[in-house]
Amino acid sequence: MPYDSIGALKYFNNNSLHFCFIDTSHLYQETKESVIGWYDKVMDGYKLAGHDYYSEQVNRAVNELLPRVIVRKGPIVTGK
Repeated sequence: MPYDSIGALKYFNNNSLHFCFIDTSHLYQETKESVIGWYDKVMDGYKLAGHDYYSEQVNRAVNELLPRVIVRKGPIVTGK
């Protein structure tokens, strides 16, 4: 697909994926937006994974949103 992570979201229904692998630009805000956006695309009980967790900005964004290992059991709740 010729889209970035956020641009591709519109082509996938919520709760439609068994697995999603995120590889962002390593920037904090983009990583955070990608995790929030793709999280709802993964079906409950399946996997959301990513690359470059040890990059400082990726690590910070992921840790703010998710524990290290989870089984998806509903939507992410944000302050929005």
